[in-house]
Amino acid sequence: MESFNKLAQDGYEAYGAAAEWKAWDGKPMPTWDELRPDIVMKWEAAARAMAAHVIQARQGMPCGVCGVSPRQDAPIGHPNSPGGIIGMK
Repeated sequence: MESFNKLAQDGYEAYGAAAEWKAWDGKPMPTWDELRPDIVMKWEAAARAMAAHVIQARQGMPCGVCGVSPRQDAPIGHPNSPGGIIGMK
């Protein structure tokens, strides 16, 4: 799905910027267009999981990944926490 591909690319590029475009071994990270198809598929899978996580939380459902209920005992930084993604407008 194209939207997950774009979300995956945005996530990869945000990660690259945060990591100063260096891989775990200090070598330069490839651009999105240089990634192998199997790596792109893995980023798309991560994008799907993150999207599902946010959608479930916005609908007031427990997190499908960790089971945390919206705004109940959610750790700081969790999308279900008061300052998390759910609280953002």
